[in-house]
Amino acid sequence: MPAVPVAGSLVAGLQVGEAASALLRTDHRPPTTAIQSLERIPPVAATPGRRYCPVRLRLPDMRVRILFLVAAIVCLGCGIGVTEDPPRTETEPVGDLLRPSETRAEVHQYAVDAALAAGAPLVVRSEDKVDCGGESVTYVLDVYRIEGEYTIDVPPEGRAAAVRKIRAWWRSQGMDLRDDPAPNDIGATNNHASLGVRPARAGSVLPMYVISDCRTDPDSVSPSPSR
Repeated sequence: MPAVPVAGSLVAGLQVGEAASALLRTDHRPPTTAIQSLERIPPVAATPGRRYCPVRLRLPDMRVRILFLVAAIVCLGCGIGVTEDPPRTETEPVGDLLRPSETRAEVHQYAVDAALAAGAPLVVRSEDKVDCGGESVTYVLDVYRIEGEYTIDVPPEGRAAAVRKIRAWWRSQGMDLRDDPAPNDIGATNNHASLGVRPARAGSVLPMYVISDCRTDPDSVSPSPSR
């Protein structure tokens, strides 16, 4: 969350307060003669059983109260300069030490196996290398993952059978299947990747994705000094 500028809000508050003070001075100050005439009114003698309330004008007090009220309202919108904590920096390797080409081949093989289980051709849409860092962490080394997008050429009427075959294949490989899969994201995971198909997508093909876990490119790791 970016810092909120406090100085601008305070200046605006002071300007509003000055405007309110000027308004009070110009429009709501009774004539001096009227105040003096009120001060010269003789006190009323107290009468038993009757309450006596003398009239007193306290314009300075009222002006001060209004100025305080305006300042309080304006300062409700004044934010304190708050900055987010900087992302922590990680210097150690994460996951397996594998080059992106090796991880990409592994991800591709998961997709090929699923297409073979479904008995339909596979089309590779993308197999991109993605940085594993983010807003909360920065890696000094090359920590990455491979995200693969594919389609399996299965017509809509054959998708249910294809999904059952793919899930059976995943189960036979010891993967963890989702107990309550969503209609448009049926997937599985293991210690190396997350896989899924989206049978509810419109079209003549079955979309599928494979995402590897985060790994470290060994080429980014400095060799240990020789002893």
